[in-house]
Amino acid sequence: MNAIRLHVRAGPIALVDHAGRNPLLLAGSAGMAVTLGVMAVVFATAGVGASGRPLLSSTAAVTGLAAANLSIVAFAISWGQFLIDALLFVPNKRRFTSASPHLIVFRDPS
Repeated sequence: MNAIRLHVRAGPIALVDHAGRNPLLLAGSAGMAVTLGVMAVVFATAGVGASGRPLLSSTAAVTGLAAANLSIVAFAISWGQFLIDALLFVPNKRRFTSASPHLIVFRDPS
């Protein structure tokens, strides 16, 4: 997944001059909403095994994995890039107040 993030970093840098920030942020938000909705449907319709873990068919598993990766792409091309800009150019007090909830939700577990 880190490779996916690395490859999509150049896109918003090139697109922000043409499209502007707002369209990229809206497109990224829409992409994240759709892909997270797909993952919710995949896991909501999954069966539950004896150990309490979800049982996914191979199609559902691939769909869920693709949706997870596309969600990362949607975040990286929109909010991820602009969050880095905000962290670099905003004073510390405002930076921590505004970015902390976002960083808690989208933290990198590795």
